[in-house]
Amino acid sequence: MNTSDQTKGAMSLTADIYTTYVEAFAAANQRMLGFAKSTFEIVTRPYSSSAVEIAWRENLDRAHQLVDLTVGEMQHASTHAAQVAESLTSHSAALQEQTLATAQGLVRTGVSNLTSVKESADKTLETFASRVQEMQQRSASASQN
Repeated sequence: MNTSDQTKGAMSLTADIYTTYVEAFAAANQRMLGFAKSTFEIVTRPYSSSAVEIAWRENLDRAHQLVDLTVGEMQHASTHAAQVAESLTSHSAALQEQTLATAQGLVRTGVSNLTSVKESADKTLETFASRVQEMQQRSASASQN
């Protein structure tokens, strides 16, 4: 896999993680608004009678409805949070693997570049050493003449 593909893969995974966060936030807001609307409808519903006993029963019924609504919302929210956490975990693991592969590729490229520089430096040093020997030989032969 080349660097461009690795970068595209990492960017795609990052975009997926961001999308998961945005969708989770939007779903939580929708649930909160639905919960608030349902709560408001229960609380503001008019009483069917002005008799104290009937109002008392209706209040108990409304309290029961609010408790059921709250429990249902908490169950739904916790289930959704678990799903989001699982999704984020899988995306994060994939991103970590992609990052590791990218780092390995960069290290391989760096080592390859260093090897090339070393080989070039060795050749230059050998050329320089051979020229110095040539110059010493010329100098020695010139001094003998």
